[in-house]
Amino acid sequence: MGQQELSEIIQGNQNIPFIQRLINRYIYPVINNPEGTQSSHKMMWGQVNDKYIVFPSIELVNGKLTDMLKAGIDPMEQALQNKNFIEFDSPNEAEWFTKNYKKYFGVE
Repeated sequence: MGQQELSEIIQGNQNIPFIQRLINRYIYPVINNPEGTQSSHKMMWGQVNDKYIVFPSIELVNGKLTDMLKAGIDPMEQALQNKNFIEFDSPNEAEWFTKNYKKYFGVE
């Protein structure tokens, strides 16, 4: 997979909430980490039946970014409930997206 596939995935999933937060990232809050970096999504992936979904472990809850894992909330369950995920056919594709999605937006 490469830049073309990444572009197609992003363009084809613009209605997904975490993609909207990426597209409009300058109007959404971030989490300031102790080491001076910022987090807004922390992407993960998991298997649901015969598909593999990619979802954020940081979600916007009541206007505030929340690290689901630190809050004791299952991020995959939260993503499934809120339809805040992208589906892939293989674990390799899902893993690739979690590691490369920022390249589309020019951030690392």
